[in-house]
Amino acid sequence: MNSSDLRRADGGAPAGNLFRFGVFDVDLEKQELRRKGVPIKLQQQPFEILKLLLVHRGRFVSRQEIQRTLWPDDYFVDFEGSINTAVMKLRQALRENAASPTYIETVARKGYRLMAPILEEASAKDVPGIAVLPLRDLSGNTETQYFADGLTDMLITELAQQSGLRVISHLTMLHYRESSLSLRQIAQELEVQSIVEGSILRSGDRIRISVRLLDAQADRHLWAQTYDRDLRDILFLQREVAQAIVTSTSRALRTEHAPEPVRISPTAYEAYLKANYLLSVRAPKSLMRAIDWFLAAIAEAPSWAAPFAGLAETYRRLDFFEHIPSQDAAKLATSYAVQALALDPAQAQAHATMGAILALHDWNWKEGEERLKAALDYNPQSAHAEHLYAMVLLAEGRHQEALQHVDRALAIEPSSLFLRSERAQILLFANRSAESLRESEDLLEGNSEFALGLLVYAAALLAVERYADALAALERAYAATPLPIALTGMIHAYSGLGRSSEARDCFRRLAQLQSSAHVRPVTMALGYLGLGERDQALQWLEKAAELHDVNLPLHSQLPPFDTLRAEPAFARIHRQMNLPREFTAHP
Repeated sequence: MNSSDLRRADGGAPAGNLFRFGVFDVDLEKQELRRKGVPIKLQQQPFEILKLLLVHRGRFVSRQEIQRTLWPDDYFVDFEGSINTAVMKLRQALRENAASPTYIETVARKGYRLMAPILEEASAKDVPGIAVLPLRDLSGNTETQYFADGLTDMLITELAQQSGLRVISHLTMLHYRESSLSLRQIAQELEVQSIVEGSILRSGDRIRISVRLLDAQADRHLWAQTYDRDLRDILFLQREVAQAIVTSTSRALRTEHAPEPVRISPTAYEAYLKANYLLSVRAPKSLMRAIDWFLAAIAEAPSWAAPFAGLAETYRRLDFFEHIPSQDAAKLATSYAVQALALDPAQAQAHATMGAILALHDWNWKEGEERLKAALDYNPQSAHAEHLYAMVLLAEGRHQEALQHVDRALAIEPSSLFLRSERAQILLFANRSAESLRESEDLLEGNSEFALGLLVYAAALLAVERYADALAALERAYAATPLPIALTGMIHAYSGLGRSSEARDCFRRLAQLQSSAHVRPVTMALGYLGLGERDQALQWLEKAAELHDVNLPLHSQLPPFDTLRAEPAFARIHRQMNLPREFTAHP
């Protein structure tokens, strides 16, 4: 069987040579399986089974079909044992286990089915992909690099919303700012046909943007243009450049959701870019500074939806970091998201933020999910919306679906440490601790002080009772970013090691934080459980339910709460959260 023999399950035209699902790529022409771009050694028979599952995705492939594909009629072998071995090796390559699969579903008497969504399918000669290299700032002023980066990011977003192209994320492209690779090598690494490069030069309220589009694989120019405009027309200019690029690549526009741009002042645009950069840093101090810049942009351009949407997301993230009271954060995030959507009903970021607030704070799961679907409809390549959708599904206990959405986000932003730590977290909550540990170890290799990665790693270590290792990871995480949840982990680690005095010292630090800062009630409940004080933990859980603690649906799934699940008060709290399913004690 070779790639030219493959046909669609519906009997249509031959399938393409390149498939993408989750964090994996399969190139049939090269006979290669890759994880996050890195080739994985896979023997011929497991690879042939993977081919069958890809081309017949959506239906079950029987063991008889696999037998006919792998062995001739006159071939004598232990077919059953050989198929089992080949499928096992394929699962190992995909880093999953049969008991809780991520990609391959097994049903007795039916066979196997690839259940992960196929994100892309294309021949190597017609990859619908484009990459925008970071625009060069010809002023030479390093202090204004945020302006060039912000303009690049917004151009990428405009391209993603207007076209059917696969547009490589801004986060990924930043790695190529000073790259010594040729354009052809960059295109081959990213598996795209076209590359956009250009420069900007700002002088007062005027801006000059020079852009050129290249067919990097064929090493030829497709289009080039220089724009010299008033900076107040920057949003119109972004759209004009994006439309010219899309037209030049002969792809269909997606203009049905595109709102009409507004004229904004250069001051508003610059303030927005500064705020957006600070928002991307994901640190409390940076988020507080982002608020000031978003408000400055709003003051200058009150009819522009983007700063309102950015401000809404900023308050949602501050809630995540327990930097302001959760109820205040939710109210502010909702208010600004509503204002953004009043100005632009197709504002994808505002829909995503609203969806997360509705689900995780208001516990209106159905409407929250609908909002997140709307965000992805308006911007199908929003890693941010995919991430939030995954978090909502995780809180609902829908682990398999959560993995699929975080894998989609990673396909858009494969270099995101935040998304990689989220994937490890989902595996942990799905009771797949060994896989979570492997993901976390891969992530922390070369990123050893990444606080969120360390927190997830420590949680997985606690789950397998490696208390000393967990304590070391938690201390590093707290030193990098002093989040209260790290202290609760230390309490559990010290208790697991039998060091009760140090556990209580940690709890005192947590209690001091609670009196002077905004520690979540569910975090306090976890701290009390680490000391074995169940009654106090229940009291804090009831307070968490009363205040709609945004982390209560997720954290109440953790193993320490198993000791409370039989309590009537715990069952009452669960009903208050409107969760679609009950969570049983961990094995």
